[in-house]
Amino acid sequence: MVNPTKGEKVKQEPRVPEKPKRPGKSRMKISDTEEVETSDNEAKASKGLNINWDDEALNWALISAITDDAKIKQGLFPPPGANVSTKNGGGKSKTEHQWALCVALFTEHPVYSPSFALVKTAKDKERWVNKIKNRLKNMITKTHEYIEEMGQTGAGIEREADINI
Repeated sequence: MVNPTKGEKVKQEPRVPEKPKRPGKSRMKISDTEEVETSDNEAKASKGLNINWDDEALNWALISAITDDAKIKQGLFPPPGANVSTKNGGGKSKTEHQWALCVALFTEHPVYSPSFALVKTAKDKERWVNKIKNRLKNMITKTHEYIEEMGQTGAGIEREADINI
């Protein structure tokens, strides 16, 4: 490595290997100076959560879970006008509805149910909820883009015969 102030080469210190793990235990860093020992199951539940949203069945299951449950649909996509105030004790927050979607999607899912069953802490729960929240945001953004494109170009209707009235 080159010292940027003097242009001299600086010797890098070798990396110090981590302490060997005990079987069935992992180390989780919770700050710059503190680590906590956790079980392997807890580590699996909180790390490496990757959901394959390329799976069409999973996307359609998400859409179906929203449309089949009127409370979730109302909570995530309220109609215009006055809505129930969660601040004053009425209704649920969007996070609670997103968690309900997690439960509906992943409790019996063949791939994700083992990891989902390990969720114990609020932090783990938040990671799963964020996956749903981000996916919904992505779907909404793409839908708005397609609606805008179709409205501007008229590409949705190419021939008069395609109009079904």
